[in-house]
Amino acid sequence: MKILCFIHGYPPDHNAGAEWMLHAINKEMVAKGHNVRVMLRTGDIPVSKNGVTYYKKVSDLKVFEGVEIYREGAGMYSKLYGWADIIVTHLNMTGKAMNLARDFKKPLVHLLHNTHHNDVIYRINVKNNYLVYNAKWNKKASKYRNESIVVYPAVWKEDYEVEPQGDNITLVNCWADKGGHTLVELAKEMPEYKFLGVMGGYGDQVIGKEDNLTYIENTPNIKEVYKKSRIILMPSFYESWGRVAVEAMCSGIPVIAHPTPGLKESLGKAGLFADRDKPEQWVKLIKKLDNEDYYKEISDKCKKRANELNDISKSQMDDYEKFFNKIIKKGYEAV
Repeated sequence: MKILCFIHGYPPDHNAGAEWMLHAINKEMVAKGHNVRVMLRTGDIPVSKNGVTYYKKVSDLKVFEGVEIYREGAGMYSKLYGWADIIVTHLNMTGKAMNLARDFKKPLVHLLHNTHHNDVIYRINVKNNYLVYNAKWNKKASKYRNESIVVYPAVWKEDYEVEPQGDNITLVNCWADKGGHTLVELAKEMPEYKFLGVMGGYGDQVIGKEDNLTYIENTPNIKEVYKKSRIILMPSFYESWGRVAVEAMCSGIPVIAHPTPGLKESLGKAGLFADRDKPEQWVKLIKKLDNEDYYKEISDKCKKRANELNDISKSQMDDYEKFFNKIIKKGYEAV
């Protein structure tokens, strides 16, 4: 099959969970023998940090790990939509992708990475528009009528497994909603511990000045971060899944998380949970992990959960392929 993804940003330039989820799927489809192309909006990627918007330069990369990359434009719409059997979109490009899919009479699949209500999807005629949810709880909580399946963000263990050698307690993305303030508060409360903050690919970053708190820039080479980490923190206000948590579990790194529905689903019994508004709970769990036997117990649970999710993702990639074949066979239905 020929799959076109019409989206706003893509790895390695746009380094965020939704984009890496799509790329992991695309790589699997390429490995299964299908053709996958990505069409990105023109212009550089707008990034907002600390109240300032700047534009991140997009590279001229034409192929990334087997996926062809194109820039949008009047001539490209007819070329790529005409070429494709099926279209995939998400987030910022939803409305435009829908209009073009209607014009070129191609079925459209929406990847839903969260439960934030999308009125555009809700109000459309369900014909020719299909949904892929990133979690079971997302599907249950959302009220869309479209035909759908659930596909977890695939995190392949071999892509993320490292031998942790550092002693950092790490937060990836220091945006307030991800827990940037929690990181600073814990660093103040626990001066004898080392904390690491990784700048996020989006959101205003919260920066502390504690001597035991170090920050590094956003990086697509996240394995180097995990090598330096002993514990991963995820005090997120909202997390529909929690890709960082799953990546960390591949190396047996314990994850302490705020109990969002997504993090509870992804971490399962391997997760350690604390209320983001109660720092004393985080302090208690961090200190508890100083016990080597307890640390190993949680680390083993993390590795087991990562293996479980790998098996689930392999099965879901087959479901994704079957879902697309079914949609293509049905064809574009008159509205």
